[in-house]
Amino acid sequence: MWRNVLFGVNVGYRARLGRRKKRRLAATATAAALAAITASSITGVPAASADARESVIVTASGLLSPINAVLQVGGSVQTQFHLIDGVVASIPTAAAAVLDALPGISVTPDAQVSLQDVPESTGPHAPSDAFLNQTGASQLAAAGDTGQGVTVAVVDTGIDQLPDFSGRLIGGVDLTGGGNPFQDNYGHGTFVAGLIAGDGASSGGEYSGEAPGANLVSIKVAGANGLTDVGTIIQGLQWAADHQALYQIKVLNLSLGFQSSESTLVNPLDLAVQAAWNAGITVVASAGNAGPFNGT
Repeated sequence: MWRNVLFGVNVGYRARLGRRKKRRLAATATAAALAAITASSITGVPAASADARESVIVTASGLLSPINAVLQVGGSVQTQFHLIDGVVASIPTAAAAVLDALPGISVTPDAQVSLQDVPESTGPHAPSDAFLNQTGASQLAAAGDTGQGVTVAVVDTGIDQLPDFSGRLIGGVDLTGGGNPFQDNYGHGTFVAGLIAGDGASSGGEYSGEAPGANLVSIKVAGANGLTDVGTIIQGLQWAADHQALYQIKVLNLSLGFQSSESTLVNPLDLAVQAAWNAGITVVASAGNAGPFNGT
């Protein structure tokens, strides 16, 4: 932010001139880079490599739009986001480095994300809700606070319509193309929803979740194999932000993760989470299941 309180109007004028000059320089640099791409047409690449394509997420932080950047390198846009300034695109593999070198453009592989399966029970055991005492949920429930009036969006494999969620599974979307956010053929999403807001009805009152009075919204991003990708997860975050007012979404749960070598300043999933947070949604993410050895 430019400040001219101490130095008068002339400083503000020079500042504006400076900004215009910087914008001209940035535009010139961008134009030069694009001209180089157009002129080269990715020449010198072996035919097999030139035909190879990959799915990436392209984000922008400057004057050049991600759509134009993708089209300039011979790519095609598959999904456009409005939660962040970015797209999912298919590009020639040989053009990835050229695209990433453009001013203000970042290229990230649209990596596969695997949600961990829920293991089968090892045998009969006594019901235990010890975690409710450890987290303080039992004390809150005793005081009359069970999460009522709060909606939690669960970005996962869907949520089955179990008795545990009766009357409180109020909406959802299926981004896998299956058409049913309330069908969980993998189990992870329903399991997570139970930990969050199950009221014990499915187990005869033996097991309940942290907030048994909260509403749930199912944002299904993975199907029966438990696999999804970063772009689909971002679509889920975007859907939650778009429907925040309709369903009174105040919390969003991401019990998933993937290894990223990028800074959080440019990683598209981090950018999307930050955007959802800025929209007023508390985003909760898992820390992993392997303790200090969580390397996968």
